[in-house]
Amino acid sequence: QICASCTTLSLILFTHFQGQILQRIRIMHKCHGIPSFLLALLFSTLLSSSLAETITGSIYCDNQFTFYFNGVLVKQDPISFTPHNGVKVSFEWDGTYPKVYAIMCQDFATASGYEYTETSNPQLGDGALIASFSDGTKTTTDWKSYVSKSGPTKASVDAGCSASSLDKCVVVDIGDPPNWFSMTFDASSWGAATSYTASEAGWGRTPKWENGKCCTMTSPITRSDLGCSVDLAGNSIAVTEDECQDPKDLLGSSGATFLWGSELKTDNRMLFRLDISDAVAQQAMIDASGGARPGALWAFSGACAVLAYVLAALAGRQ
Repeated sequence: QICASCTTLSLILFTHFQGQILQRIRIMHKCHGIPSFLLALLFSTLLSSSLAETITGSIYCDNQFTFYFNGVLVKQDPISFTPHNGVKVSFEWDGTYPKVYAIMCQDFATASGYEYTETSNPQLGDGALIASFSDGTKTTTDWKSYVSKSGPTKASVDAGCSASSLDKCVVVDIGDPPNWFSMTFDASSWGAATSYTASEAGWGRTPKWENGKCCTMTSPITRSDLGCSVDLAGNSIAVTEDECQDPKDLLGSSGATFLWGSELKTDNRMLFRLDISDAVAQQAMIDASGGARPGALWAFSGACAVLAYVLAALAGRQ
């Protein structure tokens, strides 16, 4: 808690009072004899929060996702159904805020909302999204969500839609709002994502990386095995090992939360978005989730310690 408070204090001081701080640094060096190397350490450490960096992360979506960062497409999940694959991602951040994380995640569903429709036991699937990134961002109920496709509708179920009467089922697709993933999109009207436990959402069918391929794809219609690294039509597709990870191994201990809409079974396509306005807001989210930002917390804590030393020295010499 002390380190977290120290980090937040450093961020607030430098973000809101950087002009005064830099002026005092010059005065302290010129008039009070504080070593220049100490001031340089303070200055460089405080600036480290705004330097560009490569952010890495892991995403698991049941069944398929598209991920954007700051309006730019980062990753399209190559596997549309099973196995349930975790995916490693990497992208560049220029060091300036805001940050916008946007993920479309869709659970496979036919026009009836059911899967395995050519078997004796059609069923409704359930979707799930969980993700964690090296800057401390992870899926929590801070994320906004939007249901763009759902079904079968309650009205169609009341009218007789069921696993044995698929022709009576109705799925509603209202489409995705234009540029919903862009930095300028206003998602203030979206509701908070609904959280689920791992036992509620599940990790699904674990993928296996064998002989340079991801195994085993299955049909959402017939439930039959299709082979390794193929699409639903049986055509070969490119899948890397980073796109064929066991999601539980990647994210099981990440502290991230499974997210979906309020209806786990009938919400089919979900849009998720997290807008982070500045470094102070990001640190508050990290603190609330009980996490720490790797590679940055030490820098801010160090900055706080150095800043406290310098200001104390200044106060003692005035």
